[in-house]
Amino acid sequence: MNNYFQNLADLLAKEKETDKAQYLEICQKASISEKKASGMTWYPVAIRGSELGMGDYLTVEFERTTQQDTPHQFRFGMPVEFFSNHNAAEDKINGTVTHQSGNKIKINILTDELPDWSKDGKLGLNVLFDDNSYDEMNDALKKGADLLEKENDLKIAILTGAKKSNTDNNETFFLSEKFNVSQKKAITKILNANELAIVHGPPGTGKTTTIVEAIKQLVSLKKEQILVVAPSNTAVDLLSEKLHNQGLNVIRIGNPAKVNDQTMQLTLDYQIAHHESNKTIKKLKKQAQEYKQMAHKYKRNFGKAERDQRKLLFEEAHKIMKEVGNTETYITEKIFENTQVITATLVGANNYTIKN
Repeated sequence: MNNYFQNLADLLAKEKETDKAQYLEICQKASISEKKASGMTWYPVAIRGSELGMGDYLTVEFERTTQQDTPHQFRFGMPVEFFSNHNAAEDKINGTVTHQSGNKIKINILTDELPDWSKDGKLGLNVLFDDNSYDEMNDALKKGADLLEKENDLKIAILTGAKKSNTDNNETFFLSEKFNVSQKKAITKILNANELAIVHGPPGTGKTTTIVEAIKQLVSLKKEQILVVAPSNTAVDLLSEKLHNQGLNVIRIGNPAKVNDQTMQLTLDYQIAHHESNKTIKKLKKQAQEYKQMAHKYKRNFGKAERDQRKLLFEEAHKIMKEVGNTETYITEKIFENTQVITATLVGANNYTIKN
């Protein structure tokens, strides 16, 4: 691996090691009250609903019922543990946060039915150590190194300082008088850049307005989809709203930091839920759920006939959920066909819907 990337990979490994050690120390020594105070645990929680989600897994909605103003660490895409405090060492199951808003959270749980212990109360959620984010960062470093070594990628060479960026374009563009001289200069530089343009300046100097105008112009000039990323959900929300207000067709990947009608309507989940074909999905999911409920009735009364019937019901439910997956893929592709700008956080840009 190239020295530049190897150095970053070594530092990342050290950061992960320290981060994990701190996490484990808190988990092993802290009481539930201490974990709640640190934002690592929601306890108690109430189950507010469930439905079959992607891959035959169950999506369960939980609500935090006490200490609702306590800050927490639960975020979209994070791994979590659903547990019962009756027997926390054994009664637990892992999942992933698919949506978080206020004191409600949706978790995609790695099972097709809720465990029996979930009916006995004393339920809670723990944040798990997020190996996934470190894996994503490590993969990005490996990809960068491969692009530089095997393909001599110009963008990577410039970003790592191996080569200098050059702008041989001096095209002029008509820009509104609402932009000041430095903003016009920055927009023009972005539009003329071959590989890279950097806009920097103190707060309040109009950087976001400048970037939004540059994106609008690029969409118009290049007729290509543009991916816009920012480090925080709040920043992505702001960019998404401003781009949408410029008349651009925007899709927001992931979970908005603030939930209002405008930001929600831009999310991929909202667009799928309000697509005309979603009625079919709801109908199919209900059908699959009914088959699974019928199959689970055979759980305690087993003979060969019952076992065969149970197997057939599960197979039918699985077949229906496969059809659901195909329909959701079709809807997603249709939505993206008309999308001009895709917005996401840095990790959100690796979401399976846009990854490749």
